[in-house]
Amino acid sequence: MSNKQFVLAALRCTALRVQLIREEINVIGVALAGEMITPEAAIEWCDDVAPGCLEVVINTSNELSEVA
Repeated sequence: MSNKQFVLAALRCTALRVQLIREEINVIGVALAGEMITPEAAIEWCDDVAPGCLEVVINTSNELSEVA
């Protein structure tokens, strides 16, 4: 396998992993909406699945609120 083929395969794997993360985050939202988990548990679960991503969104939202 050439270096290029390896990188292409790694990119395909990464794309699949991102899809799995998106689906699990959707499951977290459904569980929270259905009151099966607490907001705190949703935040913790999301941070386990996609470390730092929720924090970035919340911080960006807070920064935008401060500007407005």
